[in-house]
Amino acid sequence: MSQLLTPEEAAERLQVSLSTVKRWLRSGELNGVKPGGRLWRVEEEALQQFIADSKKADQEKLINKSIQAAKEKE
Repeated sequence: MSQLLTPEEAAERLQVSLSTVKRWLRSGELNGVKPGGRLWRVEEEALQQFIADSKKADQEKLINKSIQAAKEKE
């Protein structure tokens, strides 16, 4: 098992607010665990995967915008 981070630590690493991380955890967008059933923890591996997925989604958005701009010029 990888290192467990608090939501606060995850928010700091992602440079977003704590409430954003908690929202992502509740929605399942960011995978977390509740050891003991109460407090969220984020595995380091899950955080790295979330970052990689976010970068991929951003790249896809840029590609789609470029394609759309090219079509509009035609």
